[in-house]
Amino acid sequence: MAELKVSLYIIKNGETVPIETVPEEDCKKMSERLGRVMSDYYTQHPDEFVKIMD
Repeated sequence: MAELKVSLYIIKNGETVPIETVPEEDCKKMSERLGRVMSDYYTQHPDEFVKIMD
């Protein structure tokens, strides 16, 4: 079976950079923001939350 390699990049200050080069403080901010956004979304769309729990 072939190996699958995945690379993650973000756009920071208009520049595309590999996620592993992002400082830990920035990763923490992104994680907190993502958590808030996902919480807001699933609060407004409980049917979607049920779908991912199945």
